[in-house]
Amino acid sequence: MVVELRDERLTLEKLYGEERFEEHVRGERLAVLQAALLETMAEHGLERCITFHHRTIEARAFSAGLGRVAGRLHAADPGRHPAQVWSGWLSGEHEPEARAQELFQFGARVGRAVMSNCRVLGEESTARAWIPSLLSTRRGRQWILFRLLVGRFGRSPVRINWRR
Repeated sequence: MVVELRDERLTLEKLYGEERFEEHVRGERLAVLQAALLETMAEHGLERCITFHHRTIEARAFSAGLGRVAGRLHAADPGRHPAQVWSGWLSGEHEPEARAQELFQFGARVGRAVMSNCRVLGEESTARAWIPSLLSTRRGRQWILFRLLVGRFGRSPVRINWRR
């Protein structure tokens, strides 16, 4: 499935203008992505997800802030959202042993878990066990998303739902 996000607070001017590099805009964007991911996981009964980021700092921030967003969603609807969601992150800067440990923790979790990664796991790494994935890209990078989707879904029997 592909979820298109729209938030009146995150205008195109903010996302592509001079403000795009400011921390508050980047934080708002990540919070919207985090909430959308957790809502989608709840809606479809998903326990695990791997997120793909282009920058290490975004993978780390996505992981670090996920607990706060999960807590807000749980407070709003405790029957739909768990109080805690495990989150971890990987980057090419991690030592192989640290990556292996983080992946082990991710795989051994009971309950909802999200692994954020930047250029460590390829999109094909999720196909064998079929772990849902979030490809974090801005609107101007649809070709990257399309290329990843064609590569991934060409190997897996999946139905794609477009939402607007």
